[in-house]
Amino acid sequence: MVDPGRYTWQNSAWRGRPWEETVVYELHIGTFTPEGTFQAAIEKLPWLAELGITMIEVMPLSQFGGNRGWGYDGVLLYAPHSAYGTPDEFKAFVDAAHDHGLSVVLDIVLNHFGPEGNYLPLLAPDFFHKERMTPGARVSLMMSTRPAVISLRHHSTG
Repeated sequence: MVDPGRYTWQNSAWRGRPWEETVVYELHIGTFTPEGTFQAAIEKLPWLAELGITMIEVMPLSQFGGNRGWGYDGVLLYAPHSAYGTPDEFKAFVDAAHDHGLSVVLDIVLNHFGPEGNYLPLLAPDFFHKERMTPGARVSLMMSTRPAVISLRHHSTG
């Protein structure tokens, strides 16, 4: 069970860096180190800071099928991939990045779903295209001709 209040942040005063200082490094947790974990990535943060990096853009880290992937086929969108570590280990990674003066942003993909554990097409088939796999079902609000989807699209785009 995950307790979001259990982790004690070490850098609660962190306020980020000015945008004009931004030098982004796109980081894939699974390939950044041989171990592919948050804990192992922490050890390489000094190297990123020495390079002049000021912001780490963490590639999608949502839970997906298997141990390795790009993260663009996640299903549990708010759960870090278990092969990378626990939610608290991700928080420790963010804390350690802040220790080195590095901001952290997440690359998130909310319109792709992997095939493993994705039951949304069964619950709301009008929102998914079976013929467009990414590798799971793809959400499609813009192309659907279903009345419920058209109504949602109209209300969400004003």
